[in-house]
Amino acid sequence: MSHRRRASTRATMGTRVLAGLAEKPMRLVATYRGEKYLASLRRDGCISHKGTLYDSPTSAAKAIVGRAANGWQFWNYRKDK
Repeated sequence: MSHRRRASTRATMGTRVLAGLAEKPMRLVATYRGEKYLASLRRDGCISHKGTLYDSPTSAAKAIVGRAANGWQFWNYRKDK
């Protein structure tokens, strides 16, 4: 019986891909099915949306869409005036 090795992403699980990129909280905006969604990229790399913290843009987008989504395309940076 042969044993196959499964590709694993456990080495990156729990790491915040955006950590250290923002000096101060940044506003993110997305439009999905005609509705606007606001979130915030925190200094620690978490994305905060409606009181829930997400480790990546993809996980935050997936929570809104309800299925797999490309968070890098879903969210846009909103420049504060």
